[in-house]
Amino acid sequence: MPAEADRWFQHAVQMHALIPPGQAPPDLLLDRAGALIDAGRPAEAREIAAKAVEVDSKNVSARLVLARIELKSNQPRAAGEQLAAAADLWKAVLENAGGSDIDPRLLAEMAWFLCALPPET
Repeated sequence: MPAEADRWFQHAVQMHALIPPGQAPPDLLLDRAGALIDAGRPAEAREIAAKAVEVDSKNVSARLVLARIELKSNQPRAAGEQLAAAADLWKAVLENAGGSDIDPRLLAEMAWFLCALPPET
């Protein structure tokens, strides 16, 4: 099934290339990276996620995809580095929020992440 999902993700990326701004949104690309991981193609997934981090170093989702790739590649230290980077990004969001101005959906996403994060990170 993941290989079929990748084919549809590729099609969606191609469609986005045809309309302004001419590129697929990062979330679509990262969803494709997830399908590639599930299809046993981590090198291609890593390339997509690394490019997402290059474009936006504050992309938590890209860091999580990279952590997942590293875990599947039996690289726990590298996965920990990606998780730590994601945790730092979330902590910065909280520190810069200034009270209750944070979108509740963002808080929920952050809570799920921090609940699953190992305490030593």
